[in-house]
Amino acid sequence: MWRKRKQLIIATAVVGLLAAAVPAMEVVAGETTSPFGKADPLSSMQEQIDTLKGQLRDSISPRSPTHLSGDYAVLGNMDCMVDSPGFGPNLSVNAVQGQSNAAAQHQTFIGTKHYNGDGTGTETLSGMVVASVPFNGAFPIGTFTVASCNFRYAANADGTFTETRLAGCIATGGDGSTTTSESDVKLHGRISNGGTTLLLGGITPAVERFVNTNSGAHERVCTRNNIATKIK
Repeated sequence: MWRKRKQLIIATAVVGLLAAAVPAMEVVAGETTSPFGKADPLSSMQEQIDTLKGQLRDSISPRSPTHLSGDYAVLGNMDCMVDSPGFGPNLSVNAVQGQSNAAAQHQTFIGTKHYNGDGTGTETLSGMVVASVPFNGAFPIGTFTVASCNFRYAANADGTFTETRLAGCIATGGDGSTTTSESDVKLHGRISNGGTTLLLGGITPAVERFVNTNSGAHERVCTRNNIATKIK
């Protein structure tokens, strides 16, 4: 009888010691009990450090925005090969009865671009064009203006974007002629300096069709390079 009672007393003492040791083991393991549940102070501190590192990194090197909006001043150049009635296979210059109506053109322009922030925008430009030869009665050197030309654009998370000038853009020449674009003009760009600078270029060969009131219908293939600086 005494032996059984002795065993019971010992077992009770062991259970008590184990129960008393549990809180101490939790403290050693880095766990504390709070009204909001268990938390690891070291993990919480590491999360705060990581957050501060991310904020510092972003402040030193801001990421390119995917939202493009505002007014920009733009300066650009374009070089084109113009042909009438059009280009042959592999963008070769057509020859009609042994004669070609092809001409090389260089244009420089300056103006403003407005990005609405919803994927649409407008631009107003003015500039000068120089052609290699008189082209179907047109002067080889002249000026032009482009008023309220519409475009659409799409910005990407990596800071690149595409911009497409919509058909129907009208340019008025200094000689009184007008040229109406009949096809889309696509540019590829990159957003730089946190959105304060835009770099754009035409890097994909494509045939553009347009009509001039003096010289008729033509086709052209152009390369472009533009730089735009945000003004507001």
